[in-house]
Amino acid sequence: MPTADDVRLDTDTERRLIGRRRTMTMAEAPTICPKMWMEFMPTAPHHRKLEPVSYGVNVNFDHDAGTFEYMVALEVADFDENDGYDRLVVPAGPYAVVTHEGPASNIGQTYQFMFGEWFPKSG
Repeated sequence: MPTADDVRLDTDTERRLIGRRRTMTMAEAPTICPKMWMEFMPTAPHHRKLEPVSYGVNVNFDHDAGTFEYMVALEVADFDENDGYDRLVVPAGPYAVVTHEGPASNIGQTYQFMFGEWFPKSG
């Protein structure tokens, strides 16, 4: 499981991401997120990605409903409107970044740390 030393605050440039996106609750995330990775990675358009990394992005938190959107994604130079993937433009700005190490099936531990420990203490 990550520690506070594994989180870096970074100011990043705009990124264009393509992948698969789904709305879920925090309770569902440890089950759904690994499945999303296992389904996306074998068929992802790796030939289009700009960086040798993949992204798991959390957006559109609805605190009243207890949901958020999660996206498994690759960064691309431009969108292809006909590729069938979900798209997300991540604006330039400050971000908290943590790298999940290990199998996707253990990503729940990283989420528990980020949202259960680090985020509430971050101010």
